[in-house]
Amino acid sequence: MLTNGDKVVTPVEEMESAINAPGPGFLGLLQAAPSNIRQYAYQSIAQFLDIANDEINNVDGLFLLTGASDEIFESTFRTPEDNHGPFSSWSCYDAELGLVLFKMSESPRHSFAGEGFDRLLVEALQSIEMARQILPVGTMLCMSLTGGKKADKAWRPRGPWCRDRTEWPNLVLEVAVPETRKP
Repeated sequence: MLTNGDKVVTPVEEMESAINAPGPGFLGLLQAAPSNIRQYAYQSIAQFLDIANDEINNVDGLFLLTGASDEIFESTFRTPEDNHGPFSSWSCYDAELGLVLFKMSESPRHSFAGEGFDRLLVEALQSIEMARQILPVGTMLCMSLTGGKKADKAWRPRGPWCRDRTEWPNLVLEVAVPETRKP
């Protein structure tokens, strides 16, 4: 047991305090860490298009956009008119920090991992005769007050009770491959 002034702090309380402490989140940690991911401060739509055009040829295809307010994110990136262009290439958004992670290209390893997991899930469900109870819904946008994420794959239970509940899937998969690490 540790002491914090007059109060005795148990190891469990200390661990819970560390877990529940407000922090910078995934994108905040990514922004602060030394990495190969380039960062750009958002200035305008034209400037973003120039960045996206330059980044599309990079091997890792990842970059971080800073200074993206809720208004900018909602009007420019969340539901773009072109679902296949650079505006729809965002992967993760942190509303509190104004950070948006863009993934301009998908690697074959990334695609293979998602499809591989899907096959493993179906095989596991078949072994317990539940394969027809899960419905794959593909990529899914999940938003909250603190930001948003585009899941690589998502599934939900099959059945009439789930048809009206499209805002959140029941299972999502996000594939992370350390492709930016140099050999």
